[in-house]
Amino acid sequence: MKAYLRALSDKRGEIRYGFSGLVPARLLDEKDRDLDVVFINVSRQGLGILLQGDAFRVGDTMRLVIEGQAPCLLNVRWVIQAKLMETAPLEDLTRMGLYCAEPETDLVAKLKAFACVDV
Repeated sequence: MKAYLRALSDKRGEIRYGFSGLVPARLLDEKDRDLDVVFINVSRQGLGILLQGDAFRVGDTMRLVIEGQAPCLLNVRWVIQAKLMETAPLEDLTRMGLYCAEPETDLVAKLKAFACVDV
């Protein structure tokens, strides 16, 4: 039982912050298409999102474009299929974890100026 509980524990090394309000950013795929996503949480080096469909795989690259700042390259770290309810119209939801390709990037600091991060 202890091994099972350890497997469920959160192994992330950074604090995650939620969002309150609109996030002044867009997420673009490798073909520069604007993705319709819900931003769930952010850490210094990562971003949690929710989107419809499952077109992305671990290792795929995206660009986060924050208003008035240079784009940040992000890579898909993990992908989990998610269901809200059995009867929900959006049954093919995907939750994804993204991380910065550039280690010096601080996503919390970049978004903090817009008062959308619950710090």
